[in-house]
Amino acid sequence: MTPEAALKQFFNTAIPGVPAYPATAVPSKAGGYAEDVAFPYLTYTSPFSALDEGKVVITVNIWFYTEDEAAPNDAARTLSRAIGRAGIEIPCGGGHIWLGRGSPFSQPVDTDDNRLKCRYINILAEYLVLD
Repeated sequence: MTPEAALKQFFNTAIPGVPAYPATAVPSKAGGYAEDVAFPYLTYTSPFSALDEGKVVITVNIWFYTEDEAAPNDAARTLSRAIGRAGIEIPCGGGHIWLGRGSPFSQPVDTDDNRLKCRYINILAEYLVLD
């Protein structure tokens, strides 16, 4: 499995009921998809690195359409637990990707719509993968 596929699999299973999309591939009618993405959903950036090139930051946004703060906060907590205190190793072809909590891990994003809730999350990634 490629590193890209491994990240996609992790993010799609980390928060049950919340599908994940690369930030550049969110389904929308404007983009040619049959339907717009439905809430809740997660987007993530996917900067890649190689063995011994150090850590990079993956940015995750978790999107909800709700008046309540509980669901977005619970989703951020669920992702934090999926990563764990010491991080998590995601296996992929040629090695693995280590994911750890960035700092700050989660913060709310102010949107123009009080019902549109977003949590901006920082994750550290180290690609321990042979090219």
